[in-house]
Formats: sequence, structure tokens, C-alpha cells
Amino acid sequence: MRSCQHQETLRFALGDTLGHRCEAAILQPTLQPEHVAQSEAKGLPQLARTQSSGFTLIELLLCLTLSAALILASFSLGQSSQRTRIEARSSELQAAVHYARNAALAKGRPILLAPLDGSKNWSNGLIACLDNPAHQCKDPDDTLYQWRWEGQGIELLWQGFISSDYILFSPQVRHATSSGHFCLISQGVEKIRITLNRIGHISVIRA
Repeated sequence: MRSCQHQETLRFALGDTLGHRCEAAILQPTLQPEHVAQSEAKGLPQLARTQSSGFTLIELLLCLTLSAALILASFSLGQSSQRTRIEARSSELQAAVHYARNAALAKGRPILLAPLDGSKNWSNGLIACLDNPAHQCKDPDDTLYQWRWEGQGIELLWQGFISSDYILFSPQVRHATSSGHFCLISQGVEKIRITLNRIGHISVIRA
């Protein structure tokens, strides 16, 4: 009799334990396979967007870096080209001065160096001619040589002791040239100054 009662008590105890386990299993949320698939499906685009945003940022940085490098390279190339043009203009100007001075000594007559085409703009070119009382190169028969230049962003100014409109070269060695200086200007900045003294000596100062 006691054995039967013991078995009955044990059965009730086991039943209560299994019941609590079943209730816990029912109450505990279960992630079904389709839910897992949906969660993964929802997570993948977000991950893809994050990776895509990361690559886009890297590409943007690369593009900015390349653009900056190209801008710096083009700026440096432009500056170098302009310096080359300024040096070439300086060499041509010194050659014109030497030519006019030697022509005055060779011909025994004063030689005039003035802006091209009778203007007061030295930047377009120079003309060398035999001097006259008006100090102007208008007679083609008196013209010795012309130097015609393109602007190329280079401004040429002459500041002379006698005049800013012309340079007079004398056949006398002691007073060969009217003194003054040329200024080669680019972008509003003086780059080269070429100075002439009375005996025709040339000195060049670079900024």
C-alpha cells in the first residue's frame, strides 16, 4: 500500500516538473528558420550599405588626392613655363640693347631704340633706327631692326634718365647709352630688372 502511494506521489512530482518545463518552453520565444532568414535578409542590405559607403569614402579620398596632385602639377608647370618666357624675353631685350649700342659705334651715328609701331608700350616689341630730331622711328629707310613680341602676360617698362619713351645710343664710348632700367613684370610682380649705365654696361637683377 505504501509502495502504491509512493509511486503515485512520484508520478505527481514528475508531472509537475514536466509541466513547468513545458510552460517554460511555450513561454520562451523561439526563432523559427523563416524568422532567421528574414533577419539575415534584413541585415545583409545594411551591411552592404555600410561596406558600400566605406568604399565610396575611400574612392572620394583618392579622387581628391589625385585632383590636388594634378592641380599642383599644372600650377608648377605653368609657373615654370612663365619663368622660361620671362627669361627668354630678358635675353632678347639684352640682345636688342647690344645690337643698338654696337650699331651706333659701327655707323658713327646715334641710334634710337623705341617701342614698336610708334606706341609707348614696350611690351609689344622694339625698333632700332637712326636717330632724328623728333626721336621717333617713322621713316622705314632709317629702320635697322625690329623685335616683335607677343604679350604672353609679360609687361615691359622702361624708366630712363632722359626719357621713358626711347633709349638713345651714342657713338661716343664714354657716353654710349642713356641710363635707366627695364622692368619685366608678370602678374603685377617685378621679376627681372635690367639696368643700363652711361657706358652701356648691363646688369640684371632677378627677384
